[in-house]
Amino acid sequence: MSLLTKKHHEAIKAYFDILGAQIYSQKSIEEILIKNWPQWQLPRDMRMAEFLNQLIKNSELKEVVLKSPNYDKEYVRY
Repeated sequence: MSLLTKKHHEAIKAYFDILGAQIYSQKSIEEILIKNWPQWQLPRDMRMAEFLNQLIKNSELKEVVLKSPNYDKEYVRY
């Protein structure tokens, strides 16, 4: 398990602060992660689920599951 350091969290937070968006799909976060992996110097063995779990645990990011009684599908947003 690779851990994000304080330096990682600061760089990631600064990036999301600049974006200004408030809601992200998993796909959009994955695209951001891939784009910024080298710049943020993230551990090579870090996986998307691990990245999201650490951000949820150590930042303002929250996972929200959207459901509707009219649809069977659930949507996960962050």
